[in-house]
Amino acid sequence: MSSVLLSIRGVMSADEWRRLAQLSGTSVAYLNQMALGFRRPSVAMAERIEEAVSKVSPTLKLSKESLIFSPLRKTNS
Repeated sequence: MSSVLLSIRGVMSADEWRRLAQLSGTSVAYLNQMALGFRRPSVAMAERIEEAVSKVSPTLKLSKESLIFSPLRKTNS
């Protein structure tokens, strides 16, 4: 699970989270899937998210590497 993105989700308002998705070029639903560990972003998406976080909330820090190499959530198949 991408604990860094999930932590950011926890401190951002709903409007900031929507703005982050918009600036990242994705949907809120897909951003949530990444935050909860169901998906990993592409390198390009991770770069856009990293840049968008710094625009939406400059005090928050996120590296693209923390998104790309985050473990996926285990599912019971």
